Amino acid sequence: VAVDRWALSPSHNNSTAVLMPQFAATVDDVDRMDASAFHLGDQEARLVDPQQRMCLSNTAHMLYSEELDDDSLDVLGMYVGLSWTTYANLLPPDGQSSSLTSSPLSSTGIAMSVAAGRLAFRFGAHGPALAVDTACSSSLVCAHLAKARQLSATVHGVNVFLTPEISRMYNSA
Repeated sequence: VAVDRWALSPSHNNSTAVLMPQFAATVDDVDRMDASAFHLGDQEARLVDPQQRMCLSNTAHMLYSEELDDDSLDVLGMYVGLSWTTYANLLPPDGQSSSLTSSPLSSTGIAMSVAAGRLAFRFGAHGPALAVDTACSSSLVCAHLAKARQLSATVHGVNVFLTPEISRMYNSA
């Protein structure tokens, strides 16, 4: 884990030392996206969880390289496997600098249940749009569901830990 990501020193939880993971696959600049490419205003873009941003970007790359016709989009399903979100905890609380968390846009930006619907809406897909949270197996369950429907589908698995709390909880379990 990069030194600037979070401290690797043990934390103390009920007098028990919990070591942080020393290794992780990390993605740079998860807080950035080309908002205009997805017709998002600046305020809405700031409220979109990085996990949704990654799904939007990856779906765009895939769909634009495939050049799907309208008939294909009529049955295209969007399946997104995701779990924890820590992004909402990083937004400023109401009354500080800006009242982003009380904005109507925050409900669609930080709710994990919205991720698949945002993809379907943005790309004009009319098949099933499901966000699935089964912890570590979320993307596998999405692939199974998409295959069972025997439709064209995009299947995503994304999990971004922006703060160390979740790693800390898993390590202490």
